[in-house]
Amino acid sequence: MKTKHIYKGMKRAISLLILALFFWLLYQYTDWSMLVSSLQTVRQHPWLLVGGLAVYGASFVVKAVAWRWYLGGRIRFSTALIGILYSLFVNHLLPVKVGELFRAYVCKEREGQEYFMALQSVAIMRGFDFFILIGIAYVGLYWLPFPTEFPLLLIVIFTLIGGLLIVAIIQWKKEFFRRQWKFFKETFWRVSTIPVFVLILISWFMEAALVWAVAFALAHPITSFQAVWINSITIAGQTFQVTPGGIANYETVMSLAFRTVGNTVEFGMTVALITHALKFIFSFGAGAVVWFIHPLPFKNVLYMKKKGGIRR
Repeated sequence: MKTKHIYKGMKRAISLLILALFFWLLYQYTDWSMLVSSLQTVRQHPWLLVGGLAVYGASFVVKAVAWRWYLGGRIRFSTALIGILYSLFVNHLLPVKVGELFRAYVCKEREGQEYFMALQSVAIMRGFDFFILIGIAYVGLYWLPFPTEFPLLLIVIFTLIGGLLIVAIIQWKKEFFRRQWKFFKETFWRVSTIPVFVLILISWFMEAALVWAVAFALAHPITSFQAVWINSITIAGQTFQVTPGGIANYETVMSLAFRTVGNTVEFGMTVALITHALKFIFSFGAGAVVWFIHPLPFKNVLYMKKKGGIRR
């Protein structure tokens, strides 16, 4: 119980710090007239934005293929895609990240899969996401031509902080992680997992297309890998989400990531506000479609989170 309080306290403190930093950055670096001008500039490149948004949307199709492949074809592609889009919608709708519960619930309802097993597969897929995002972040630290070098001590400090957080989470949910580790060992170390990993990696590269497209439309193009690195760092920062869709987290981390690769904080904040708005539009549009195809009882899904069972 003590570990649980320590973890929740650390997460809450980091979340509040990011939130405070967001308002400071917004006050200090956002020129609203320039933002309006940037929006008008972006509107002059509709096909570029449509293309970026289309590739961004297609990344979830690739993720659905990867999830279905990981489960050995035991679920339909449509179920995988509906589950993933539900997860995206819910994470943009609620201030806490519970979208994975809906993803597993869709699998249970449409395919008759045991809920806990479906949730395990979702956890493993999120594990793939986590390792890939962290991998991209570290590769970028050494590969990208940053205007200033990252001191080794700084990298070590952040690595240790991240490691302590992971240890705290594992200690808090020791039994859960013991089961997950057993499941992970039984399913991860197999040849069929390699294409799954590759597909998920490709999906994260595709997801960065929207960031690249908006920066290009604003006449400040960045390289493809810079876009991937910025997007990956930003999504990793959503771990501390306390607002719907990670509002504030997303903008803060992305604007600082743009500064890291040599752009200004103002430009980074502008790209962040525009891309996040487009992602909200996409997630709510996708949510409306999947809700029409397969309506889900929100109370039932959230009841499972609270009680650990399925409400009939």
